[in-house]
Amino acid sequence: MTTATKHLIWAVLATATAACGGCTNPPPPAPPPMPMPPPSAVAPVPAAPTPCDQAQMLATSTAMQARAAAEAPGMKPDGAPVCGVVGEGQAVVSAPFMLEQGYCYTFLGQSLPPVGQMDMVLQADASGLVAPIMPTMANAAQAPLLVSTTPGERVNMGEKQSCYQWPFPVPAPVRLVLKPRAGSGPVAAQMYRKKKH
Repeated sequence: MTTATKHLIWAVLATATAACGGCTNPPPPAPPPMPMPPPSAVAPVPAAPTPCDQAQMLATSTAMQARAAAEAPGMKPDGAPVCGVVGEGQAVVSAPFMLEQGYCYTFLGQSLPPVGQMDMVLQADASGLVAPIMPTMANAAQAPLLVSTTPGERVNMGEKQSCYQWPFPVPAPVRLVLKPRAGSGPVAAQMYRKKKH
C-alpha cells in the first residue's frame, strides 16, 4: 500500500468519523427523576392564646369605655379587663372572679380586626369547690349563666336596665369565656357593676 493510499484511507476515515460524530453508541438516557411525593395534609397546630400587647389593650379598653355610658349606665369597671389574642376555635378564659348578691352586673366585650364577630359567655366556675368532693359534677358546675346573643365585634351581656343580678345569697366564682366566631386576633371584655338600690 502506497503512502498516498494510506493518506487517502486516513482522510476518508477522518471525514467519516467527523460526519458521524465518532460513530459510537450514545449512552442510554438517564432515567427521569422520581416524582416528589404529594405534600402531606398536616393541619397547622394553633398557637395557644397570648395576652394582648399594650396597643391592643388600649384600643379595646378605650372602645369599651366609650360604650359604657350607654350600655352600662351608672356602673363602674370592676377588676382588670380580660384581653387575649386567639386563633379561630380557641378561647380566652378569664381568671375566676366573684359575683355577689346586692350588685347589678354588665359585661362588655370587644374584638379588633380581623375578628369581626365574637361570642362571650359568663360561666359558673364551681369546679374548684365541687371537683374534690364529686369529680363527676365538675363539668356541670361550669354551666353558662349568660350568653351574648348578638354577634359582632361589640358584644354585651346584662346591658342597660337588664343588668345581671346574682341570685344566690353566697358569692361564687365565675369566668368570662371569649371566642372569635371566625378568624383570629384580639378579643377583650370588662365587667361593670353597681350597688342595687
